[in-house]
Amino acid sequence: MRVLVPVTLAIVIGVLVTPVIAVAFLLLDANESNSLVATVMTVADNLVEPFRGIFTPDQPELADGLAWGLAGAVYLIVAGAVSTVFKKSH
Repeated sequence: MRVLVPVTLAIVIGVLVTPVIAVAFLLLDANESNSLVATVMTVADNLVEPFRGIFTPDQPELADGLAWGLAGAVYLIVAGAVSTVFKKSH
């Protein structure tokens, strides 16, 4: 159990932080041909993919923003639940 907690927390933090870094890269117009930027964008895109198509406004940018926002909210709730479970187990 001692090894499981840090590994799980690292995964949860990675899931939460990756989309935030990707949004920062988008806002700062990062070079997407850079391997670090491309990797972060690919991982973040895969994390957001299940939430695409839930909302279908006329503007594609708004649909993308809603998908990213919903993904962030869901992953934040999941992270809180995981944190609560680990706190109760100690």
